[in-house]
Amino acid sequence: FFFFKQKTAYEMLRSLVGSEMCIRDSISIVLTPPILYGLLYIIENGGRYFYIYVEVFIIVVIFIMMTIYPNVIAPLFNKFEELQDGPLRTKINELAARNEFPLTKIYVMDGSKRSSHSNAYLYGFWKNKRIVIFDTLLKHLKDEEILGVLCHELGHWKMSHTWKQLVNVIIQVFTIFYVYGMFMNNIELFASFGFGNKSIFIGLMLFMLVYTPISVSYTHLTLPTIYSVQISVVAVSLKKK
Repeated sequence: FFFFKQKTAYEMLRSLVGSEMCIRDSISIVLTPPILYGLLYIIENGGRYFYIYVEVFIIVVIFIMMTIYPNVIAPLFNKFEELQDGPLRTKINELAARNEFPLTKIYVMDGSKRSSHSNAYLYGFWKNKRIVIFDTLLKHLKDEEILGVLCHELGHWKMSHTWKQLVNVIIQVFTIFYVYGMFMNNIELFASFGFGNKSIFIGLMLFMLVYTPISVSYTHLTLPTIYSVQISVVAVSLKKK
């Protein structure tokens, strides 16, 4: 019976992963070509200061994705339901009110269909903020512990980490394409990788191979450490309010 149960669970998970891969690939097929075409078109026709136009293009794409992902893309992978009225919902609303967080909706996401991982996150612009709680969080933690997790997430909002991260991305994009502009017509760069002819697409890919290790060391190692230290202090103060 145990073997049958394990086999059934494995087959269900494999089916789920397969369907999600199809959805992810379909989204990629729809979104990648126009974004890539727009980027390459700007680089080729933007002239000497093409990196400024690329910057504007990337910012527009980021804001569009930040808008459509939680409302259109995320529901394709998970089910979102509003948290039912009860003590926990009341406590969350009180926590948000005490910290002047403009909360409009609280959702529960069926994260358990994929794994036992527990998490929570915030999203939304300006005065239209929303909280998403994994259903596994509700199963494994008490109300006060869940509030502690949400204080961590509110700390990111309080410290404006989303906007700081966005500014960091904007600076990185500007730096990447400004420096790339210095090398995009460098024949030696193409020759060193075995390419005889220049190509904007290939040149950009080669440049990213060189630049990525530098970017990753800063974005994924330095910033998370700084943010974690800040959140540890802020989350405690938010809980005590």
